[in-house]
Amino acid sequence: MSLIKSALGLSTFVLILFGSIAFGAAAQNDGIAAGDAPQMLEFRSGVSVELGASVDLGHLGERADLVYGLIEEDELRLVWSFSDTGDWAFVYADGRATVASPAEFDLETKAILKGEMQEVFNMVSGLGQGVTGERWADIIDFASYYSRDSGTYHRIRYEFDQGFELKLKVPDCTVEEAWVGLESCDNCGGVFCYKDPLALEIDGGEIASCDKCGTCRIENVNVADLVRPGELNVSCNNPHDPNAMIIEALTSPTQKKFVLYNDDYSVWANETTSSLDLEALRKAIRS
Repeated sequence: MSLIKSALGLSTFVLILFGSIAFGAAAQNDGIAAGDAPQMLEFRSGVSVELGASVDLGHLGERADLVYGLIEEDELRLVWSFSDTGDWAFVYADGRATVASPAEFDLETKAILKGEMQEVFNMVSGLGQGVTGERWADIIDFASYYSRDSGTYHRIRYEFDQGFELKLKVPDCTVEEAWVGLESCDNCGGVFCYKDPLALEIDGGEIASCDKCGTCRIENVNVADLVRPGELNVSCNNPHDPNAMIIEALTSPTQKKFVLYNDDYSVWANETTSSLDLEALRKAIRS
């Protein structure tokens, strides 16, 4: 009798064990199918944009699978990984896109995330389904960036076609990193010449310049020692049309924004990107 009870007990244990394994696998699969973020990585930074049009995931999936290899594919979204960084791209049928990274957020990581998002954008716009290449500057201007704390990333893009003298208002915070750059002549397709060298200045000190002849693109000049809380003078002489100055900073958390303006307030440039925390990133890739 005791042998029969033992055999029955062993059979019951085996059934429970296999049932638990099957239930766990089913629960995991159900979680992914329901739209939960894949749990292989702990993401510490990211960027999200609205592409401005719905995306045909069928055609995009074919291309993405050949270039990257898909991690996940269904009627709602595609997920793939960038092999050189391990960052993950999430593209949704409704036109949302997120790139998430296990790297901590700083301005170098942000530049990588932006470049990877541009790869996503280029792949989608190449399908010819309403997402056009001309809209990239506007789309990335209104991106959301994610880091450990909200209110730490700040970005202003100011377009101009003549020299200027403006004020940059920096909120009361600790500035950890700050970059200034200039985008110019992206669409004119060659070398142009200035009457005089172009120069960007902060508080009267030159931070970057372009020669009299040559394409003028100033990349990410480190100005962390110059950008501090309060009011700074920012100026540029003799520009070429078109130009866009970009100011970026990583700071301690603050709800106040950077703003660029002139004396009579006829020029007023706000931050347009959003700086959100990692909980917001988790929501973006789950939804």
